[in-house]
Amino acid sequence: MVDFLNTTFAGFDGGIFRAMHSLAESSGVFFTPFFKVITLLGEKGIIFILLAISLMLFKKTRKLGVCMFGAVACGALLTNVLLKEIIARPRPFETNLEFRGFWEFLGKPLEDGYSFPSGHTTAIASAMVALFIFCNKKWSWVAFIGVLLMGLSRIYLIAHYPTDVIAGIVVGAVSGVIAYFITQYIFFLLEKYKDKKFCSFCLDFDIAKYFKKEKLSLCELVYKFEGTDIKKHLEKVYDTMESSISNGLTKDGELPGGLHVLRKAAQLYNSIELQESSDIKELRLVSSYAFAVSEENASGGKIVTAPTCGACGVLPASIF
Repeated sequence: MVDFLNTTFAGFDGGIFRAMHSLAESSGVFFTPFFKVITLLGEKGIIFILLAISLMLFKKTRKLGVCMFGAVACGALLTNVLLKEIIARPRPFETNLEFRGFWEFLGKPLEDGYSFPSGHTTAIASAMVALFIFCNKKWSWVAFIGVLLMGLSRIYLIAHYPTDVIAGIVVGAVSGVIAYFITQYIFFLLEKYKDKKFCSFCLDFDIAKYFKKEKLSLCELVYKFEGTDIKKHLEKVYDTMESSISNGLTKDGELPGGLHVLRKAAQLYNSIELQESSDIKELRLVSSYAFAVSEENASGGKIVTAPTCGACGVLPASIF
């Protein structure tokens, strides 16, 4: 299967890679920090899972939240558990010297695992298909711009072949449709048995109404169920995140292991460009923070699993 993909689509994949490399060269890697941030937002599909959970807390958006959660989960199962392991296509920079040169030009962005299909693209495509199905079609199509940007970011960074990205979009779309029908059936059953306490709760609970009724803020709600000791724990989590960023930004050289991967956080943090706009500066700093924590993780440093080691740079970068 790998030979078929690499041979049949060699011209298509290679042409798009060369166009992206020309863009990187002509812009002086101007777009690199931007696409790194886009990629970071799709890491493990965490943002879409959190968004889905948030939507499930409100009665009006509960169906959308359930569908989005199911779509992302279905996409992850099909892509990361099944297709990637069955097809086992290496990353572009692992087997092609020309593409490896493109990858090295961008600073060797860290990637692991197999290439086909793109997990990032699958995650955002599945989530955005769910959004499109349940929301007003006059504006919800805008969500697919995010899918396009995610796909471009994975190609630009030589993380995936263009065919990996297209396959990810297809798998994501299929996952969204599957999740839609499952969601419809779940809510059919809830309506059918709404006289049951659990079903009634699932249909009618709304966190905004609960806050209003109980006269609680979000923090007060957390303290009510977790106790005030949670504050000390969260302060420790915050301090650990801050330390992991600080430590990562002060180190350079190679990461441990035999891949000879150079640390990028400090270089990115200190690479101030002339006439750098405030937007580009923000993207550069956010990327450097995420890289700092990820590199601390890769070198055995202390990090916060938020919620996994692989995605440990997302939350600290967003907070700081």
